[in-house]
Amino acid sequence: VELLRAGEAVMQETRLWDADRGTSHPMRSKEEAHDYRYFPEPDLVPVAPTPQMREQVRAAMPELPAARRARLAADWGIKEEDARVLVDVPGLADYAERAVAAAGDAGSPRDVVNWVRQEVLAHLNESGAAASELTPEMLAELVALVGAGTISRA
Repeated sequence: VELLRAGEAVMQETRLWDADRGTSHPMRSKEEAHDYRYFPEPDLVPVAPTPQMREQVRAAMPELPAARRARLAADWGIKEEDARVLVDVPGLADYAERAVAAAGDAGSPRDVVNWVRQEVLAHLNESGAAASELTPEMLAELVALVGAGTISRA
């Protein structure tokens, strides 16, 4: 930008970044734009995926994080931040989905998510335990007991 503003020409070159000094230095110059071309790898055969191949890959791909967050927020009526925590912590969204399925009509998805975000995560962080110690079915039963008033949340 400084060169252009000063009316000077920009040299086509490869530059090296010096992290210690915070500056860049010329490594080698390029004579023409074609010096920047990329050449095909001779040992790789060209691939032309068919529509069937593309569909197989799409079907095998897991749900992407942004789509999963949006789905959980829409389906369960939870906040975007709650959905973000569930999806960003490895395995937590799967755990919550199994607990919601196990709870059925005995507990709302929001209740399950609140338990997962608060008590379950706190327990895992404090104890260093694995989520497998408290199965989704056990959490669903706990949410149902609290929801029915059989036990208190505390």
